[in-house]
Amino acid sequence: MKHEKQSECEFHKKTLENLEVPPKGKIRRYDIKEKGLGLYVTATGHKSFSVKKRIHGQPKEIIIGPFPDIRVEQARRAAQKIKGDIARGKNPLEKKEKQASEKAIICEIIEKRVIIANKPAINCLTIGGEK
Repeated sequence: MKHEKQSECEFHKKTLENLEVPPKGKIRRYDIKEKGLGLYVTATGHKSFSVKKRIHGQPKEIIIGPFPDIRVEQARRAAQKIKGDIARGKNPLEKKEKQASEKAIICEIIEKRVIIANKPAINCLTIGGEK
């Protein structure tokens, strides 16, 4: 079972630097100044900003980037832009989802050709990441 605890706080550099690291899973904090902006902290101590919104009725999470590489104000501006794009009907994940779909099709074609040729199957993980 996934361990995820959620709460709100006002994001400041010091506040985020001092967030507890969970023993397992991840914790999520939401900014009280920018609705939808979250920061999750994993058991390894990794911290990353994201926005959770519904896109075409489906809940999605758009990763903004790692803290402290991305500052709080930058994350807030990015969240505003992402939410604005979604409100205008744009899907910020569309390009990423299309690339994943195209890669899956290419892997399927390669695997079928390998099977037809009676050769050992190629693992698509060797073709630029996971399938």
